[in-house]
Formats: sequence, structure tokens, C-alpha cells
Amino acid sequence: MLDRSKLSFRNKLRLAFLIVTILAVLTTGGLSYSITSNILENNAMKLTQDSVTQSAKIVDEKLNKLMLVMMTFMISQPFRAMLKDVNAMDASSYFIRWTEMDNVFSQARIAEPLIHSIYVSTPIGEFYPSSMNLNRQTFFEKTPLYKRSAQEKRNVWIEGHEDTLFLGGNRVVSLILQPISSDPVKDVYVVVNIREEGLRQLLDTGAEGGAEHFLLNGQGQPALQEEGTMIQEAVNSGVITALLKGAQTGYAPDQLNGDDYLFNYARLQLNDWTVVAIQSKGYVLKDLIYVKWMIAAITASCFLLALLVSGAFTGYLLLPLKGLQQVMKRVELNDLTARFESNSQDEIAQIGLRFNRMLEQIVKLIEKVKEAETTKRTTEIKALSAQMDPHFLYNTLNTIYWKLVTT
Repeated sequence: MLDRSKLSFRNKLRLAFLIVTILAVLTTGGLSYSITSNILENNAMKLTQDSVTQSAKIVDEKLNKLMLVMMTFMISQPFRAMLKDVNAMDASSYFIRWTEMDNVFSQARIAEPLIHSIYVSTPIGEFYPSSMNLNRQTFFEKTPLYKRSAQEKRNVWIEGHEDTLFLGGNRVVSLILQPISSDPVKDVYVVVNIREEGLRQLLDTGAEGGAEHFLLNGQGQPALQEEGTMIQEAVNSGVITALLKGAQTGYAPDQLNGDDYLFNYARLQLNDWTVVAIQSKGYVLKDLIYVKWMIAAITASCFLLALLVSGAFTGYLLLPLKGLQQVMKRVELNDLTARFESNSQDEIAQIGLRFNRMLEQIVKLIEKVKEAETTKRTTEIKALSAQMDPHFLYNTLNTIYWKLVTT
């Protein structure tokens, strides 16, 4: 661990400069990455929303066209003639009506290629295209289609399933219609089977990037067979069901199995089904990996540059301090004439000026002490001299006296 107490002031300045530089670069890079990711996420969600809305519009237009084709089918002369026989419970003309309606079946399928087959169940018999092979082992009244139609008593859209009315086991989406007639009819059901794969291709129209489009029914369950595990997990988690409680269209981020995903949806106008798109947030932000590496490279470059430049900057900042240090060393060698000089007005210059004042005060104090010592010594000498003068005269007279006595 770095012991800061053993670092020189120069190294502390360099370290502080490096830390500030790195923090500034990392903060700027982090904020830039966050802002960029938010912008990319919002743009991706808006673009996907436009795609989902467009897909929903295409599906709506296609299904509306299908409804128009079927209305034309049900107001055709052969269909109306068949309904009259049903009202009269006349099955004698069944094969004639079946032959007449075969042409209408063909016209409907040509008008809308999405139609796989059409089946009409009546009390006098079943009507279907002659080119299709009817499944004789299945009765319409025994199928889930009949149960749903009898239960809801209106036009019903049936989610993707295996076609049990015709041979081949094709996967279809079924529309069960109530016949259009001026006279009330009972137990007449028109079943239109739509190719599930064709409907899925409509959903994928305009799909971009890693987004997966799929169709949900009113209960939040897939309307088409989906093989993707991500879609099934999203449906089972309840995340999508919560989103569908909002407006007609919308988007929101959410988590699925700990991973972030972006969800977009748009409801159909013809029924209560909803087109949904799901895409991984990681896929949307995958290009930001380059931004991460760029931030790392810029941080490393700034660190190296700061490491090189910090020495020069630190040296420049410490020039006044070094000058003050040199002055102190001269004073330490008893050179009291040393003075700190600086044209700056910063804190170090202020310290130097106060150091100069302190030196001047010290010199003055030394001079005063010298003067006091000189005065003291002069006074002492004078006092000694005053004491010595009488003794010197006495000794001289005494010497003269003894000289005279001895002679």
C-alpha cells in the first residue's frame, strides 16, 4: 500500500494531477456512454415501434381484404341459393349447389391467396372446394371450432392450429363467419382457413435487426405457433400481459431471466389480437462495445500524457517553492543577507515575503544585541578603570617611600 507520508510534495502533486485527469476522463466517458446508450435505445424502440405498427397495419389490411372477399362470397348467387335450400331443408339439390359453389370457392381463393381452404357446414350437407380432400374422419360438430363458435355466437378468429377438416395436416388460422342472409338461418357455419405461414410472413414485413415479431390473442397467448424459446418465456413470464393493459400501441423495456429486453406492441383493429416485437437490449447496444474500447483507449492515452506532462507542470508549480528552499539553505549557512524574490502574488510568494520580513527582524535583533553587548563591555571597562586608578597612585607613592627609607 502506498505510504503517503513518505511521498515528496512533488510526487503528491503529480499523483493528484493524475487522479484528477483520470477521474475527469472516466466521468466524461461514462456520461457519454450513458447518454449514447439511452439515445440508441430510444431510437431503436421508436424504429421498432414504427415497424410493429406497420406490421399491424399490413395484417389489418390483409384481414379486412379477406373479410371483404368472404362477404362477396356470401352474397354470391350460388351461396344465396344454397341458403334457400337450407331454409327449406331441401337436400335434393345438394350436388347441384356444391358444383355451383365450387366456382365461388375458386374465385375467393384467387382473390385472396392467403386463403388455404373454405368449408361451409349446413344441415343439408358440407360444401368445400372440389380440389381439397375433406377429412371424412372428422365431423365439424366435434371440433373445437364448432365449440368456440357456438359459445361466442359471433364471428370468431381461431388461433393457429392443425387443420382437421381437410387432409394434409396444414397449420392454419381459422375465421368462423355467420352467413349474411335476409332470412334467418340456423346451424350454418362458414370456416375460412388462412395459411399460418403466410400470416407469419406478413408479421415479419419490415422487421429489422434482432427483433422478433409475433402475434398474441386477447388472452396474451401466441396466436401462431412459435418455435423460439425467448417468445415462449416472455409469454409465460407475464411481462407482455402487463404491457398489453396499456394503450393501443406502446413500448417499454423490461427484464426476462435477468436480461434486459425491449418490447413493442400494436393492437389490430379487426380483432383483439396484438402484434408484439421483442429484441435484446444487448443486441441493440452491441455497437457501443466500440465506444467502451474507445473510452478505455482515451483513458489510457490521457493517463500516459498526464504522466509525461505532470512532471513539467509540477516542476513549474514548484519553482517558487524551490527558490524559497534555496533561500532557507543560505540562511541555514548563516547568510542572513539572502532574500526571497518573486514577481508572483500567489500563496508561496506571500510566504516568501513574510520569510524576508522575519529575516529582517532577526538581523535587527542581532544588531540590537550587538549594540547592547558593546555598551555593556564599555561600561565594565570604565568601572574597572575607575577602580584601578587609586590603587595605581597608592602603589607608586609607597614605592617611592621605601626607596627613600632604604637609601
